[in-house]
Amino acid sequence: MTYETFTVDIDSDGIALVTIDVPGVSMNVWNEALIADFKAFVPELNSNDAIKGAVITSGKKSGFLAGADLNMLGGSKAASMAEAFESAWELNGMLRMMETGGHSAKDLLKGKAHAKPVVCALNGLALGGGLELALACHYRVCADNPKIQLGLPEVQVGLLPGGGGTQRLPRLSGLQAAGMMIMTGAPANPQAAKAQGFIDEVVPADEVIAKAKEWVKANP
Repeated sequence: MTYETFTVDIDSDGIALVTIDVPGVSMNVWNEALIADFKAFVPELNSNDAIKGAVITSGKKSGFLAGADLNMLGGSKAASMAEAFESAWELNGMLRMMETGGHSAKDLLKGKAHAKPVVCALNGLALGGGLELALACHYRVCADNPKIQLGLPEVQVGLLPGGGGTQRLPRLSGLQAAGMMIMTGAPANPQAAKAQGFIDEVVPADEVIAKAKEWVKANP
C-alpha cells in the first residue's frame, strides 16, 4: 500500500520502517491525512504476515511529530454527540489498536494473543500527540541531543492530552512525574526522559533506527 503522509519500507527481516513526512508542512503534525493513513496502516501491520514488526520515525529534520493540527479543532461536522465522540476518539482508538495488535487486553494478559513489536525511533522533538504516538509504541529510542523536547504541552492551550497520554505516561513514569508534566506542559530532554522512564534508550543520532530495529528483532 502507498500512503500520502509516510513511506513504508519492509526490510529482509520483515521490519517495516515507517517514515513520517507530512507534505506541505515544515513540521509533522497529526492532521486528517496522517490519521487516515495510520488508520489504514495499523490493520495492515496487524494482519500482514510479511510484517514482523515496525519502527516509526520522521523524515523531517525539524523533528518527529509536534502534536495535532489545532485547525482541526472546532470544525467538527458531526450530526450527533455519538458522531462527535467517535471523531474525538479516532486517534486514541487507532493508537490502542496498534498497541494491542487489535487483540483484547484479556487475551494479551493471558498470553492467548500477542501484538507485533512497534518501536519509536525519535530523531527530533515529540510533543503532544507526537509523544503520545511514541508512548503507544512498545519501546522508545531517542537521539542523544539535549535540545530535543519531549512533552505534553496541551495544558498551555487549555487542553488535556487526548491520545492516551494521561494513561500511558503515569504507567511509565509514575503518577507524580507524569502529573507534573501533564499539568505544567513542561518538556523534558532525552536524558531526563530516560531517567523518568518514558524513554528506553538514548543513543547517537545515527544509531537510532538501527537500535530500534535491534529491539524489534529481539522481541518478536
